Amino acid sequence: IAENKMWSHVEVIEIVNNDLNMADCYGSVFPKSRAIKYYEMNKHYELMRLIPLKLNVPLDEAYTILQKNLNKPYSFGQIFVIGCKILFFAQWKWFSSIKLNLSKYQVCTEYAGIFMRDACGYELPCSPDVMSLDDCEDVANANLKRGD
Repeated sequence: IAENKMWSHVEVIEIVNNDLNMADCYGSVFPKSRAIKYYEMNKHYELMRLIPLKLNVPLDEAYTILQKNLNKPYSFGQIFVIGCKILFFAQWKWFSSIKLNLSKYQVCTEYAGIFMRDACGYELPCSPDVMSLDDCEDVANANLKRGD
C-alpha cells in the first residue's frame, strides 16, 4: 500500500532449461522464508515482472547464500518500518543504514536484497533490512542495464 504498486512480493527464481513451471523460487512469506517450485508459488502469486540477475560468485556459492537464508521467521515489524521509510524517507535519511534484526527475521525484499548483494555483487541503496519493492526493482534493473 505504501509503495502504491500492483504487486507486493519479490522472489529469487532459478529457471533451469527455460522451464518456468519447474523453477525453484526462494523468498520470505509468513511464517518463514522458504524454497518452493514456481507452479506451487503461482497458486498464490501472479508473476508480474521477471528481471534476470547475474551471479558474481560460483553457482554452488549462490546456492549456499540462498540456503543460509531459509527457515527464518517472517517479520511484520519489518514491514511496518519499511513502510515508515517509504512514507517519511525525506525526513529520516538514517533509515538507509538501519539494521533492524541482523537477519534473525526476514521479509521478501530483504531475502532478495541479500542475494543481490552477496551472490550478484550489486550495490544496494540501503541495508537489506529496509529494502522496499522499489529498491529491489531499481537495483535489478540498474544492473541489467549495466550489462556486465
